[in-house]
Amino acid sequence: MKKSIFDHCSQRFSIRKCSCGVVSVLLGITLLLGGANVSAEEEAVSSHLTEDNVILSNVQNQDSISDLNQSNNDFFSDEIEENNDSEENIVETTEANTNVNIDDSAGCDIDEVNNINDEAESSDKMNEFESDEVQSVTLSIQENTVYYTEKMLSASLNSGKSGVVGDDYPSGWKGSGGGQDTWGYTKSTCTSFVAYRLRNINKFEIPKNLGNAGEWGRKAQSQGYLVNKKPAVGAVAWSTEGTYGHVAWVAAVNGNSVVVEEYNWNWDYAYHTRTMPISSYAGFIHFKDLKSEPEKPVVKGKIEIQNQNDKAGTFDVIVTDASSNYEIREVQLPIWSAQNDQDDIIWYRAQKQGNGTYKTSVKISDHKNDRGTYNIHLYYVLSNGQQIGIGGTQTNITDGKSENPTGKLKITNQDDKTGTFSVIIEDVLCPNGLKEIRVPVWSEKNGQDDIIWYTATKQNDSTYKVSVKISDHKNDRGTYNIHLYYATNNGKFLGVDGTQIEIKEVVDNGPTGDIAIKNKNNQTGTFDVIISNVFNKNGVKEVKVPIWSEENGQDDIIWYTASKQSDNTYKVSVKASNHKNSQGQYNVHLYYVQNDGKMIGVGGTKTDVHFISRPSIPDKGNYTFSSRASIKSEPKMSSPEIAYYDAGNKVYYDKVLFSDGHYWISYVSYTGSRRYISIT
Repeated sequence: MKKSIFDHCSQRFSIRKCSCGVVSVLLGITLLLGGANVSAEEEAVSSHLTEDNVILSNVQNQDSISDLNQSNNDFFSDEIEENNDSEENIVETTEANTNVNIDDSAGCDIDEVNNINDEAESSDKMNEFESDEVQSVTLSIQENTVYYTEKMLSASLNSGKSGVVGDDYPSGWKGSGGGQDTWGYTKSTCTSFVAYRLRNINKFEIPKNLGNAGEWGRKAQSQGYLVNKKPAVGAVAWSTEGTYGHVAWVAAVNGNSVVVEEYNWNWDYAYHTRTMPISSYAGFIHFKDLKSEPEKPVVKGKIEIQNQNDKAGTFDVIVTDASSNYEIREVQLPIWSAQNDQDDIIWYRAQKQGNGTYKTSVKISDHKNDRGTYNIHLYYVLSNGQQIGIGGTQTNITDGKSENPTGKLKITNQDDKTGTFSVIIEDVLCPNGLKEIRVPVWSEKNGQDDIIWYTATKQNDSTYKVSVKISDHKNDRGTYNIHLYYATNNGKFLGVDGTQIEIKEVVDNGPTGDIAIKNKNNQTGTFDVIISNVFNKNGVKEVKVPIWSEENGQDDIIWYTASKQSDNTYKVSVKASNHKNSQGQYNVHLYYVQNDGKMIGVGGTKTDVHFISRPSIPDKGNYTFSSRASIKSEPKMSSPEIAYYDAGNKVYYDKVLFSDGHYWISYVSYTGSRRYISIT
């Protein structure tokens, strides 16, 4: 009896873990639904506070959310927390003293989670927001933080999740494979285990007439069940290899592999779990798959401040590029000043505009006429019931009189040969709110006929950057002028700074480029051509690489177009199979197509290509030996000889593989062990 590839793999086990972050949030829900007071820096919470707008927290020494406003990407942590949310009770205006603090992942016990529903029933007054009774509100404001309703949370906890179940096979059926189970399958075999697992976990009764494991896929399909190449948790992995085939239960799907649970994998009538490539199986039978996890939200959006008027104390918040894989039901913007913590916070509902953006207009008269820094955060309420934090920004409301912007220009990465340099803007300050930074650049030659107004890009260190190429400025050399302007949120355009730089003439040494041969593979007959230090004073529109073998002249020549890489090198990948499988010396030349369309030669090199061709034999069949051949237990030339075949002997093989620089045929011996014989 032959064994299949399923006879040679070690066990793997999975340990399920409970996230402390989720448990922490469930504690928050417990406290919220129970209407109990919560201590957050010694401040009480009204029992009449709506459950749809807040996450209660009992964590002391929390950091204020206003401390998070460093950049659009640094406002929220990546932890996923869960809480009740609603589309109905967002506060648009309020006089409440509402404080917004970060919930630093409070811990709780599993026992507390089980009491959520009981405590929820005891609260019957949490359906309206009474601002005059609120002393303090603690909100968790986190980027990509999900807030679930209780119904959604319960469904999530009870849904089928991927993971190894363990050996749940009946102890009375375990043994050496004697007798039949309820469905007529031999006990302690793969078919019996899967049949029981489908009943126990999937709650599905399998048909009794599917036969050996290798027949399951065909027979299940003939009875109307889905059989395909796509695995799913709870599906049956099905193989036709070996005499009887094999089936296993899919516990998890991880990229291109599956975690399976099975019996009798290596003829030991025992339980095993393994991680296997999806391609190892003939297919997957979907009798009754388990429910998969809900799709996680994928969201994005940007916040812009427009029409800021410091004198009037007004500004507009515009949300652009709003998108989600779920429908966006609401765009919410909590806004508050930095004065007196968050005593003036208002949760605005942004209104959708005709151009697809969302807009909210803000008056500081609604925020106790506070001036200075204002925090603006962004949330979406999605069609799946979740509320998720997107990001945030700040704007500064001055007294309406002072306009003293600052900023310094610095030139870096200057390369006269390539005619490139970078402009860095440091110490950026714009009292009336900065909308964007503009940097006009032009050469002294012929006035401003080559001027370009660049928009600077903000960097992670809070500086701004512009990259300049003189090829965009008519390739002029000499003095370049660089000026700095700020576009403010109140619609003004302010000049801030200016400087000059000298781009010197360089000696014309012609085009340059270095050719290197890398990643040569003597098994596949492939290699890569890498071109570095690419330069041409007249520009490089394309990098062309003609390649051909010495065999039969240039009858196999191919003109490749190299692809630019992230490190500014260029790359071509070459296969001998595209060059008539010629072996020996290959010629590699380098040409540039200039910006004017002319092509110039740069250089060339040669490389030797040798590879082992696969013997012209089928993937399985009978093989007749022409000379003595050693039989080995593994496909390595260093492996000791177990036995041998003489010239004229035949063997039936079921695999052809390449290993240790040789091609091998392989078969399963009468003892069940796999053997290998080199044929090249």
